[in-house]
Amino acid sequence: MQHLLWKILSIVALMVIASASTAQEHDVFSHAVLRLPHDLKSEEPWTRIINTQEEWQLFYDELFAENEMSPVSLPAPLLDFENYLLLAGGLGVRSSGGFTVSVESVHEFENEIFIQVLEILPGVHCVVTMGITYPSTAILIKKTNKPFKSSVLKATHDCS
Repeated sequence: MQHLLWKILSIVALMVIASASTAQEHDVFSHAVLRLPHDLKSEEPWTRIINTQEEWQLFYDELFAENEMSPVSLPAPLLDFENYLLLAGGLGVRSSGGFTVSVESVHEFENEIFIQVLEILPGVHCVVTMGITYPSTAILIKKTNKPFKSSVLKATHDCS
């Protein structure tokens, strides 16, 4: 009996060590969330990787043009593209307000950057606008050449 208990404890200890070493195979990749002036009107989900101030200005112009806010190009805020890159993405069209998208975490693995995204849906008790919306977000992260992968989880906001 004591021998069996020792084997079970050894197996549990190995599992804990294995999970601890697996957890150390990636680092949390810090990021800063940027507020976009408008959402990109896209029927489908989309992503953009922006590496230069020029690309950022073109995207910024597109955000204003899509929303018919100004025929004149406004200067995009200056960002440090020597050390950072901008990731932007949207959920596509939604039939009402109350939908939001949030970047929950960014992790760096040996061969990729993994981004966990949360889509927040309005609950049945939420008061929302009846207009079509295009939820989007953008984050600034340190420059990398690793490919990006993401996963979107859904959660419902209970507004009661």
